[in-house]
Amino acid sequence: MVNEFSHEKSKLSASISWIISKAFPPQTPKPDIYNLIFDANTECQLTHHVIRGLTSNNLYSAACSTLFPNSRQETWTDHDCILRNLRRRGIPVLDEKGCQITQTVLQRDEGGNLHSTID
Repeated sequence: MVNEFSHEKSKLSASISWIISKAFPPQTPKPDIYNLIFDANTECQLTHHVIRGLTSNNLYSAACSTLFPNSRQETWTDHDCILRNLRRRGIPVLDEKGCQITQTVLQRDEGGNLHSTID
């Protein structure tokens, strides 16, 4: 149906856009490979570069380094460290059902749960 709005898809697109914007602050040029692509129905189509950046933790690590500049770079080395350090700072990482995302959940979902959000 034309003009149909999907809150979940919009939230996912906004979350990914936000993570990318934090991974590449204004003084750091964002590589074109991380641009989000929208189809004719304005649905976000993730490129393999964005998916790889999310599942490999590269985008999350870069975003956390920008958000927490006084922390050591090695603090954000892998998904488990990122999740642990965000929880330590009082930032829950939840899936679409409100359940906490853990390393076990990420491994079960074959390297990444793209529907998780940072609330």
